[in-house]
Amino acid sequence: MALIFEGGTGNANSGYNNSQTFSHSVGSNTNRVLFVAVVCKNASDISTITYSGISLTKIVDQPVIGDGTVGLSIWKLVAPASGANDVVLSFANYIPSYAFAFDYSGADQTTPNEANESQTDYGSTPSLSITTLTNDAVVIGVTGTRNTRTFTSGTNYTERIDANETTENRSLHVQTKPFVTAGATTHDVTISAADNFSQIAVALRPAGGGVIPNRLKQLNQTIHRSNYY
Repeated sequence: MALIFEGGTGNANSGYNNSQTFSHSVGSNTNRVLFVAVVCKNASDISTITYSGISLTKIVDQPVIGDGTVGLSIWKLVAPASGANDVVLSFANYIPSYAFAFDYSGADQTTPNEANESQTDYGSTPSLSITTLTNDAVVIGVTGTRNTRTFTSGTNYTERIDANETTENRSLHVQTKPFVTAGATTHDVTISAADNFSQIAVALRPAGGGVIPNRLKQLNQTIHRSNYY
């Protein structure tokens, strides 16, 4: 089943607050997964995220231990309710943040995020390696910066959001790209000026699991051997 980007909603939590609420509308197609990407000072300040009162599961924070520069986090919810519902973020401290909720249909409902990678560094052309495990997967690339920046998406990536909160001016960029054949690739982006950044890449598995190349090779070998009996 093909993965389809159904839509996204961005929201700036400008000011110092211990929660953030906004509405996002999930599509009605089958095999849905909702993601919420967040940039803030320390990702560890994000205590919970819910959608329609249902808790999301954190995929990864970057950096794992906040350094007060730029925290990035992405969360997921399998089989979210369709239609418009509230996304609610609860924070351990009073912080500004920017959040982007987006959903896909056609996603595996057991292990939608088949791989993820993350890094924190300084520069203007970050690139993060990730290996997709199944054919027809989609790479979700998330980048956050310490200051207000604009972004240019990597080759053949589709930009989904390029925005920032206006209190401490951290910026968030999300891009996605389908990969017909499983294997190694990169989540790369160009930032308008060198800055402290964090990056996360997530490989999203299609429903049905796509085709796992090594397993397909094993099956072909088995079929080939059976021809001799």
